[in-house]
Amino acid sequence: MQALKSRILHASSLALASFVAVNAAHAAAPAAGTQLGEIVVTAQKRSELLSRVPAAVVAISGEKLAASGISDIRTLDTAVAGVMFSSNGTVASPSIRGIGSTQYSPLGGPAVGMNIDGVPIDGMVAANGAFYDLERVEVMKGPQGTLYGRNSTAGVVNIVSKQPVLDQYTGDINTEFGNYSSRRVDGGVNIPLGATAALRIAGLYAAHDAYMSNGYDDANDAAARAQLLFKPMRQFTLLVGLDYFHQGGRGAADVPLPLGSRGTVASNPYEQNYYPNPSDAKQDNRIWGVHAEATADLGFGTLVVIPSYRELDRDQVSYQGSFRSAVRDYDRQTSLEARLSGRTGPAEWILGAYLYGDLHHYDADYVNPSSCAGAQLLQYAAGDCLTINGQRSRLPSQSEAAFGQVTYNVTDRARLTAGLRYTEDRRSAKPNLDYTLYPFVGGPPIVVGSPIPAPQPPDLSNPLVGIVSENATGKFNNLSYKVGAEYDLASHILLYVNISSGYKAGGVNDGNATLYKPETLLSYEAGVRAQLFENKLRLHVNTFYWDYRNHQEGGVYYVPPIGVLYQITNIPKGRIYGVDLEADWRPTAFDALGGQISYLESDTGPFSLPTGAQSLTGHPYINSPKWTVNLNYSHRFEFGDWLVEPAVETHIVSSYNTDFRFDPATHQDGYHKTDLNVTFRPRQGHWYVGAFVRNLENKVVITAAQAAPGQGAPQYWGYLSDPRTYGVRLGASF
Repeated sequence: MQALKSRILHASSLALASFVAVNAAHAAAPAAGTQLGEIVVTAQKRSELLSRVPAAVVAISGEKLAASGISDIRTLDTAVAGVMFSSNGTVASPSIRGIGSTQYSPLGGPAVGMNIDGVPIDGMVAANGAFYDLERVEVMKGPQGTLYGRNSTAGVVNIVSKQPVLDQYTGDINTEFGNYSSRRVDGGVNIPLGATAALRIAGLYAAHDAYMSNGYDDANDAAARAQLLFKPMRQFTLLVGLDYFHQGGRGAADVPLPLGSRGTVASNPYEQNYYPNPSDAKQDNRIWGVHAEATADLGFGTLVVIPSYRELDRDQVSYQGSFRSAVRDYDRQTSLEARLSGRTGPAEWILGAYLYGDLHHYDADYVNPSSCAGAQLLQYAAGDCLTINGQRSRLPSQSEAAFGQVTYNVTDRARLTAGLRYTEDRRSAKPNLDYTLYPFVGGPPIVVGSPIPAPQPPDLSNPLVGIVSENATGKFNNLSYKVGAEYDLASHILLYVNISSGYKAGGVNDGNATLYKPETLLSYEAGVRAQLFENKLRLHVNTFYWDYRNHQEGGVYYVPPIGVLYQITNIPKGRIYGVDLEADWRPTAFDALGGQISYLESDTGPFSLPTGAQSLTGHPYINSPKWTVNLNYSHRFEFGDWLVEPAVETHIVSSYNTDFRFDPATHQDGYHKTDLNVTFRPRQGHWYVGAFVRNLENKVVITAAQAAPGQGAPQYWGYLSDPRTYGVRLGASF
């Protein structure tokens, strides 16, 4: 432990010495070229320049997101080093510096907080439909236990949409067409309504044909957002928003791992005919929500109140890990946050309270042939057998919290910060019913893909049905804290150190009503932010050491005599440490370079699987490559009244594993992916046309992996990233 801390301290000292040396050079730098633009963020729940935030925060503007082709949350990792997304097609679960969650069941939850316009989002499905008409995306690395709290063990992703503006009539439209018959249209319009109100309406339609040869991995999505701003007086503002997202198409299907096994083609994993009859696969997922944000200047402080209500209606049939999954998931979510902030003498302070309620109605049926002797996978003849598992769950959860944080200006250059947050969580299964139709022999021929006669609800008089019913509640509480110090070495160089903690609630396990523990994280970090050469060069270095306890990891297991169950287990103790470096440079008025480097070391320590059948020694956390590098370069050519702007971006990742069992089958080799863009626009005008290639190398990457349920040794399955795509972009604004 002492050696590790010494290494981090040494790295921090080297970073500080480097910045001091650069600062000396900066004093004599000539004033030429174009400065880098500043980004205003609200990561600390107040508006401030990104260059003044004493924490590991990355912000990407809406213009940068659009130019880079980041059109959904799954591709955000190409813009933020150290961030990865584990995606099973429908749900994209983020991980930051190796800490995330593969808990796609509603019994679990994310380890990275997700907020859309200040509203916490529990289900990752909703985040897929939010990437249009955006102002920016903020990624906060490390526990945000005081200001954000719930489910922010590893960090928070804030998605901020463009908001209405008074006295302006503006709008834009962007289109994209490419291979796989891809088509995308998005845009927004700002409409003034007198002198005190404005309305912004935005929409999205995005679709493409299947990436898989058997019809899977397609898309057919539509979304809309409306926001009304009302400002009757200088001291009061009310913003009301309504959003809707529909996710259609057939959806994603997994492939056998390792790639090329079980009859599949290793040279082209998208040539996939493993599932012979996918005609019933579908996703018909609908999400909508309404929220408001009221801001009042009370003189001594500013009061902000954010109530929200959201619904998710998920109707999905898919094939996962050799079994057919039919899921109906209805979720209702309410939240309320109120915070009061202000300044008293040399102290800036914020006080707040948070309430959250959620109710999942989760019904699922799983057809599992893995326990059937002699059966051809997913195809049944007379005399073969199958097992049907099901779940009928009502899963209410509640969270309540009170928090406060204060920053005290010791001198004009030095500041100290301290914060606390107390949280109480309640998670229940009321009831949670699991049933199993045990294997039978001699039934009629069945082809999975046709309707399976699973009882709705199960018929208790059927002797082939095993029933497990539970009614359990877990109560958890936590006190998170943060202490930090920051110092302005110069007006353009900020040094900071923080010690902070994070927390994620525990819960109730499926089928046997056992409780799993909350997870906690204690973070030590030090960093430097600098703007040099008259803001032509911007640098940020952050070093960290994380002490991680009771990480929650979920998987599907065969648990006799109950059958196949989804279980969440705790990994008792682990550690993560590393260094992040970010840089942006404008050497001339025509050139822009940027880069991010993330170095990561991690160790889970030993742990056992829920069935007790296997104990594992320590290894790196899943989705935690040692090296992640993002590089980008763009140049502007001027030809009279016309501008041409080519750009290249490269994403380089070292090897890692995608499943916590660390089986060789789920190993992902290191890779690099390159995106090319070129944009043509008039010097004086409001339209553009461009072309793009994404994933130029056509690299296949495993985005998530899981073990197939069954009584024998596990077989592994995975989901794949998008193949090479290319096309044209056209847009205009007014």
